[in-house]
Amino acid sequence: MVCIQLVTILAAILLFRDWTVPDWRGPVYYILAGVFHPGLFFYVLLNAVERNGPARTVTFKATAPLFGVAIAFLVLGERPTLAVYVGLFLVVGGVMRLSSGGGGLMVRGRGIFYLLAAAFIGGLMPNLAKFGLKYLDDPVMGPFFAVIGGILTLFIGNTILARRTGGAWFRTTSLKGVLLFLPMGVLGGMGWIFYYTALTHGSVSQVLPLVQLAPFFAILYSRLLIQEQERVNLRLIFSAAAIVLGAVLITMGRA
Repeated sequence: MVCIQLVTILAAILLFRDWTVPDWRGPVYYILAGVFHPGLFFYVLLNAVERNGPARTVTFKATAPLFGVAIAFLVLGERPTLAVYVGLFLVVGGVMRLSSGGGGLMVRGRGIFYLLAAAFIGGLMPNLAKFGLKYLDDPVMGPFFAVIGGILTLFIGNTILARRTGGAWFRTTSLKGVLLFLPMGVLGGMGWIFYYTALTHGSVSQVLPLVQLAPFFAILYSRLLIQEQERVNLRLIFSAAAIVLGAVLITMGRA
């Protein structure tokens, strides 16, 4: 699927961009961002799901903006307004409540390490991308180099795991499987372009919390597209209200 994302971004470059790179420090930061996300993030997330379950992992992953804003404050020198801080906590709290499903947040052993690592990497990546945008302000070329970094990391990681386990890391799939992953990959590639475009116009403190609205839209789409019966209760209503209010405050704020 990551390869399909790369092809989608490459198509956008061929249609709307050229290959001019005025400063190669930009691609270096982009590749480094891709090494962390989607590269290392993929392994950390799988380990977190295996040890803690999907509900707790998705819930804890929603804390990524807290790490991202802290890094942006210390490294990028961003100074969010009070409205952004309030909106940040409303979005994070709302998403965590929406995703928890009443399962709680109790974790054991190394599970907490993988949860923290996933959230930290999710917050680190946009900061690295923001550094890259200083040297190559192109929201299409940026994700192109980032996805290359992610693919290289996944390739190296899978090769090491295959040698340790004695298995083959590359497996063929059926045409039906490819067709199922194709739209996901295309949408994922477009998502990266929109993500980097948002970072060119806004600060990490504003963009990262809004990206965490994905669970909210996932529930909405499940109701509209596949008619999944998500029971509307007070938890859902209050979570949605907190998320929407937080998004409004972040959008209105200036870092």
